[in-house]
Amino acid sequence: MKLDYDFLKSILKEIRDNPSANGYHVTRIPSPAGHPDGSIWDDFDKKVYHYKILRDGGYVYCDINEIKLRGEVMANEIVYQGLTELGHNLLEAMENDTVWNHIKDGVKEQSVAMLKQIPALAVTFLKSYIQNK
Repeated sequence: MKLDYDFLKSILKEIRDNPSANGYHVTRIPSPAGHPDGSIWDDFDKKVYHYKILRDGGYVYCDINEIKLRGEVMANEIVYQGLTELGHNLLEAMENDTVWNHIKDGVKEQSVAMLKQIPALAVTFLKSYIQNK
């Protein structure tokens, strides 16, 4: 699975903008087993993969649970409470289009390790931008 920074950004925005994020919010992602034609296979894998990256990286307060029927995963239930400080910092860096496009152009490969550097890169870019004005 390939990491997609813009997809991560959309998840972070969705969580931040959810009015119930101060409480707990449950999102169910149906699996292909729940749809015999397999039409949502890519979307299912992509969402679960990116939520796990955000959770494991400390960007989102969430748990991911598999819902099984006869041993087959029918859905993943994602219970989230909101963004962590790291999550807010990352989203803030990603929301400035000028900064974000500059960072994406400069990054050779989108990786999990690079995620933690994005807020610092945004600050460095902004300082450079201000000094050159």
